[in-house]
Amino acid sequence: MSRKKRRRVIAVLLLAASAFPASIWVSQLVSSAFGTDAALTVTPFSWVNSRGDTVELASVESPLIMLFMGYLSCDSACPARLGELVAISRELSPQKLDLVFITLDPVRDTAERREALVEALGIATGVMQSKALSRLRFELRDRQQDIANHSTRIYVLTPAGRLVTAFSGQALTVQDVKQRLHTLGYLEN
Repeated sequence: MSRKKRRRVIAVLLLAASAFPASIWVSQLVSSAFGTDAALTVTPFSWVNSRGDTVELASVESPLIMLFMGYLSCDSACPARLGELVAISRELSPQKLDLVFITLDPVRDTAERREALVEALGIATGVMQSKALSRLRFELRDRQQDIANHSTRIYVLTPAGRLVTAFSGQALTVQDVKQRLHTLGYLEN
């Protein structure tokens, strides 16, 4: 084998060897972001509800919390996601699943507005301190830019902060949620 050919072979082998750890890291990052890696646990957090009470994640009595972060003046994803959450809240009792909407725009999404538009439909709402919200979004690998660039992910967490699963992108039906939670062992048929 010529010296030139040997160098190419060595270069290809080195490239392949260095790509393997990177691919493992990327697969872990992606799987955790979408809830297939149940090892992801977020830092304990709290929110202030529309009545001004602080609610700790750990104090939620349901075994699961379905969390969506958005804003009410959104003209695309948020209304659709909130509609999906309303349908879910009508089918799954709070003894099995609590639904929480955290606003990304507390200036416009006042307590009164959240109470009238969201809580009236059976979904709890809240406001988080900016630093805590940024940390939560970072830990969940949610987009960190301004509110216009928020994601459509819906996260399912335990009160201990363990990520059970996440729903992303697709339209979400009650059947989708029931099926996934049943498959993960959180709901009986």
